[in-house]
Amino acid sequence: MDVEKTIEFILNMQANAQVQMDKIREAQAQAEAREAASAERHESAHQRHDREIAEIRRTLARAVKLGVREARNSRKRHQELDEKITRLAASHLLTEEQLQQLWKKMDGFIDGLQRGGNGSH
Repeated sequence: MDVEKTIEFILNMQANAQVQMDKIREAQAQAEAREAASAERHESAHQRHDREIAEIRRTLARAVKLGVREARNSRKRHQELDEKITRLAASHLLTEEQLQQLWKKMDGFIDGLQRGGNGSH
């Protein structure tokens, strides 16, 4: 009878070991499924991150191009304004010189009138 009990004990142990092994396999399968889902989420997040970085780079490149264009336009407008101011200053000097000459002529004319002449002598 001891042999029967030993065999029964061994069979029970094998059955328990099989149940435990099945539980371990199930837990491992679940862990692998979770790990695969996590890897998929990670890859998806990585791709989304790459797309967002690419969009940020495109936006930044557009902003830099616009900034450079605006700086060039501003520099050009500034140069044009400087040229106009220079021409205006030159014109002002010419006007002042002509006004000085006119005042001299007017002074001479007034002096001639005050001396009683008719301007013909």
